[in-house]
Amino acid sequence: MNDSDLEELEKSWWQRNRSIALGYLIWFILAIVLGGWLVVSANQFLIALGFWLQRNGWEVRAIDMFSMVTLGLLWLIAIFWLDHFLIQGARKKLLRKRASWVAAVELCLLALFYLLHASLGVNG
Repeated sequence: MNDSDLEELEKSWWQRNRSIALGYLIWFILAIVLGGWLVVSANQFLIALGFWLQRNGWEVRAIDMFSMVTLGLLWLIAIFWLDHFLIQGARKKLLRKRASWVAAVELCLLALFYLLHASLGVNG
């Protein structure tokens, strides 16, 4: 094997795996950035809901702690599911469609939590 064969092999490896690398970049943005933002937004909404329902400080603190643990576990499950969903999409040449679908769902959920939080009229 000479240098040109190695360059060709390396080039073809990048061509084959470019969509998978792009899938992991999209996964990072959707799962870590938007997903983390969604978890924090949902937690803030639940805290505001606790204040709006006029719960005492201990109950609101419990809502905060338990909701963060529960939302964190759901986020962890979603991270693994999203990894599988996007990489399978990359292999089937559906990465753009699947990433767009996930981004749309996450952005709609973010908008919903912000609208619900704003509709409560509670700063918290």
